[in-house]
Amino acid sequence: ETGEERPLPALALWRDPADGTGYWRRAVVLQYDSAGEKFEVQYEEAEPTELGGRRGMMEFLPRLRVMFRGEDPEAFANRIEEAYKSRRTADFLLRYNFYI
Repeated sequence: ETGEERPLPALALWRDPADGTGYWRRAVVLQYDSAGEKFEVQYEEAEPTELGGRRGMMEFLPRLRVMFRGEDPEAFANRIEEAYKSRRTADFLLRYNFYI
């Protein structure tokens, strides 16, 4: 092994800045920022032409918006579902305790 870091193929959830809609795009993960707890991804495809059509666009994304190509998609979806359920429960408990 050369000790050389190589990009990892992934799918990244890209969000349209205009309306917040998103879709999964092919990308590679370049590195992990432990301070910000985010992955630096570079999209393989150009962004939509109405947004400029730039190629090689990079972005820092949280784990829930990055699915590595070697992952089981069903397990990934289950993890996201559990994260959102936990968030709703925590939000409910915060609101409940705030109003009491």
